[in-house]
This record gives sequence, structure tokens and C-alpha cells, in this order.
Amino acid sequence: MTATASEKILEALNGAGADPILQIGRKGRRRVQFGDLPVFEVDVIAVSNAWSAMDRQFRDDKGDVVTGKSGLLTQAAYEFVKALSPQANGHEPTPEQLTLAMALEFLAAMTKEAIRLQRFFKVTSEEESSSPAPSASIVYESMPGPSES
Repeated sequence: MTATASEKILEALNGAGADPILQIGRKGRRRVQFGDLPVFEVDVIAVSNAWSAMDRQFRDDKGDVVTGKSGLLTQAAYEFVKALSPQANGHEPTPEQLTLAMALEFLAAMTKEAIRLQRFFKVTSEEESSSPAPSASIVYESMPGPSES
């Protein structure tokens, strides 16, 4: 069996005959800070998928927010983000430390970043791949969310 270009590269890097090591970077991890709260790190895809599941509860089959649930969706968004944010001095963030605007901006940024990362999680042929190494087979669930132009 002939080795692919990626396999040849891995073999050269790892030494002929050695067990190949697939090096995976920090793709999809982001450091976040809300105002003066401590910096924390999130997995963009995990956050995106979790928010997508919660967001779906407030939408109809067309993806529109159900009439009368807009306020509940906004509150759920704030509580979701607050639960992710680090505690300051052992207490959860106050509305002054984590505003609703900050929470919504965070979710919009996570959505935008998750969409940008989608191309790395699609299995493509080696000729089409945007990565130098073969893509892993990962199921990515698209999430409806705020659209940004």
C-alpha cells in the first residue's frame, strides 16, 4: 500500500518505523475576559453546541423566536454566559461586571467563531483539505444564532 503525502510527512517527522504521532493544536480554544473579571478559556464548539441546544427551546420550526419568548431567550442567554464566566473573589459576576450586552456579544462571537471553524471539521479529500494533515471525522452541529455581516 502506498503512503499518502500526509502519512509520508508524519513518518518523516516521527522517524521511519516509529508509531506516528498526530499533533493537534489549540484550534477552537479561545481565552475570554469580561471587563475586570479573570481571564478564562472556552472550547468554542462545546459552547456553541450547548448554546444552540438551549436557544432552540425558544424558536419555532422556521428558526424564529416564538412570540412572547424574546425576554425569556434574552434572560436564558445571560444566565448561560454568567454560568461560564469565572467567579470574582468567590462570588458570581454582578450585572455591573457582566452586562447583558457583554453576554450577547460573547454569544455572537462564539457563533461567528464556530462558523469559521466549521471548515476544519469537514472531512475532505487530501487535495481539498485546508489543513496539512488529514481531517478527523467530527460531527459538527450547525447552530442558529445571531447573524452578522
